[in-house]
Amino acid sequence: ANEPYLETHSFKRGNSEIVDPEDSEDVTFITKVFENLTRTTGIDTITFAQWEQACLVDLKLDLDSVALERVWAKLTTMQDDANSLVPLRQREIRLPQFIRGVQSHKFLNLIVHQLDALSTDFTVEDGYDYTKSTNENYEEKLGAENPTMFFAEKFADIRQTLDYRYHVNYTAQRQQWQDVAISKVVVRTEKQEQPWVVYTCGPMGAGKGYALSWMSKHGYFPLEDIVHIDPDYFKQVMPEWEGYVERGSKVAGDMCHRESGFMQEIAQEQAMKRNQNVWVDGSLRDGKWFSKVFKELREAYPHYKVAIFVVEAPEHIVRKRIEKRASETGRSVPEAMVVESLQSVAESLRILTPLVDFVARIDNSGTQPTLRAFQKINVTGNWSLIKTEIMLLDDSSEFPRSLAPITTSRVLDPENLCDLLVPCEQGAVKDFGRKEPIDAGFSLEVLDGLRIGVGVRELFRGVQLCAATENEWKMALSPCVKLTEGGAGRFKGKIPSDARSFAFAHPLSRENTDWRIVNNAREIVHEPLVLFLLAGGFVYFDEAGKTCGIHALATISGKDDPTAMLMQFQTPLPLSLESLEYLISMNRFQPASLNIYVDKGAKFKAWICPSEKIPGAPPCKAGALVFIFHDPSDSHEEHALSKDCIFPVCD
Repeated sequence: ANEPYLETHSFKRGNSEIVDPEDSEDVTFITKVFENLTRTTGIDTITFAQWEQACLVDLKLDLDSVALERVWAKLTTMQDDANSLVPLRQREIRLPQFIRGVQSHKFLNLIVHQLDALSTDFTVEDGYDYTKSTNENYEEKLGAENPTMFFAEKFADIRQTLDYRYHVNYTAQRQQWQDVAISKVVVRTEKQEQPWVVYTCGPMGAGKGYALSWMSKHGYFPLEDIVHIDPDYFKQVMPEWEGYVERGSKVAGDMCHRESGFMQEIAQEQAMKRNQNVWVDGSLRDGKWFSKVFKELREAYPHYKVAIFVVEAPEHIVRKRIEKRASETGRSVPEAMVVESLQSVAESLRILTPLVDFVARIDNSGTQPTLRAFQKINVTGNWSLIKTEIMLLDDSSEFPRSLAPITTSRVLDPENLCDLLVPCEQGAVKDFGRKEPIDAGFSLEVLDGLRIGVGVRELFRGVQLCAATENEWKMALSPCVKLTEGGAGRFKGKIPSDARSFAFAHPLSRENTDWRIVNNAREIVHEPLVLFLLAGGFVYFDEAGKTCGIHALATISGKDDPTAMLMQFQTPLPLSLESLEYLISMNRFQPASLNIYVDKGAKFKAWICPSEKIPGAPPCKAGALVFIFHDPSDSHEEHALSKDCIFPVCD
């Protein structure tokens, strides 16, 4: 009973495969489910809201809204030949699309069958004893009337292999309910040729679920394609859960603990038999126990790769999250367990790292998870690997196949700096506020640039043998966009409180001799002002259009800077010819001056404002950086052969 069974699994192979949900060739069957979704027979469309209600409320699928949006997109992309003459609103689909989607996608097929099976839901009897656990209430004890164990047909082969020295055998009706709940989890995609099983590791309260949901939202870990094995999910879909919470939240989890672990074992075994990508939610706090589990997994499923995602946060943040979750969900945690959870991660990783294929370390202490380290594991003992790795020059994690996070640091010096950095138009200082029509879906302020005052240039006199020139220094600005309430709230304390709008400032051009003067200022090269001139950043304006704050870009964060902000980027999207031509026509491209981009062939870059509508490009809610690897005046053929791309900012 002291085994950490909440997070352990059986990997013994069963003897038979579970049959897939039947291929839904029966249009009548799919139509019936479609009509049930509309709540009114005869209506020929369903909305995303109805779909979301069915999946999240009725079925209680373990998906967030973002993942559900991607599933919905598979329906909306289906052709609608029968009614193509009547345009649909964006959030609606018709019956022909629904039928084609269900017939084409395994996960949609599964959802439809589960919706049809909702009528078999389990009802808690009036005399249920809430002083006992679910496994005590639903245990089917052997006797004269039932001398042998009954195993419900769907997962009978797996149930037969489980350890009934720890588990109990459940009543037939309860097993049937378990099968329905497990079936909602175990199949997401076609069988994978090289499947993964990913274990999350970290103290409770580190935010493991949030971190992976964030990764899913940004396409790094799409949850709709991954089987999520979470004992807490099984607890919270149990019909008795609310009753336990009402009678004492501190024991609700304990009362459902054994049965949720039982269902977890069946679910993981079934998912891995189907070659699904699997995410096992837990803490891995007992490293010795899980070393046995991992070895059994390797023996039973040698074709699977194994990964650990370590999600971490400081102790004070962990404790605050645990307290909040306990008050909301009934998951009260004893102090001894909290301490053990905090202390066990390092030892578990020491034991388990040699048994897996890679480890990712994720910091989840801020508003966004941050990937701190990624480690591939090789235990062959081959010394030549060191030479091979050192000599590797082509890395898929390097630009332009990915864009490393960028931090911003507030430019605080010299005093009254903002008075020396002012918006300018055609070389003269003018009030900010001129508007020009841009086909972007909203009005953008157009600024000609940012003038660097003489007071700033004086700082760089004497850096070279020659003094700084008297030429005016000027930085190109992107269109300026209003600061939303969400953005202001998210970065409260980091951006000026009186900021009402902002623009992206491109760095000084390499062609300008003053750029070299700044670049040679080695003694102050890490100062935010120098970073701003060399790398660019964000400029904030108050209600009157006066510069009220500046943040410089940096590829390395100053950990002690309380004003530092983090920008992380999604995987790159190809830049369409339509988008390229539009950005060129609006004079949005500026030279890519930083060596980390120039050395990889980037020639020019542009900033897309948050939610700006660029023809031929998807909307980027938090903005985006665009890189092109040729001159904007080059032929279209040059663009077609280039690596031009868009990096959306993670929101």
